[in-house]
Amino acid sequence: MKMDNNTALYSSTPVFKINYDLIGRLFAQDLGLYQNLISKNIHFSDVLDLFLSVVEEGRGSLLSGQNEKGLLFLEDIREFFQDSCRNSLDESNKFISALYGEQ
Repeated sequence: MKMDNNTALYSSTPVFKINYDLIGRLFAQDLGLYQNLISKNIHFSDVLDLFLSVVEEGRGSLLSGQNEKGLLFLEDIREFFQDSCRNSLDESNKFISALYGEQ
């Protein structure tokens, strides 16, 4: 997208900023550790293939031009999270409040 960090952060939502910081946290640490965790995990290739397959499924559903198909895909994800959605919303609201100094 040829967007620099400052532009990305300027136009970001609070949730994007939290995700950005968590990803930055990973890359600020020992990259060799993460490389070893990945390369030594015999299941990584299978999990990555499955992840990419689901991303493609989501892409197809969300960009199909059929709102119903995209909505069903998102509802399946929400069903996976079930009752934890409300707790996750409450917990992430705490992160956002802390990030922006809100009480």
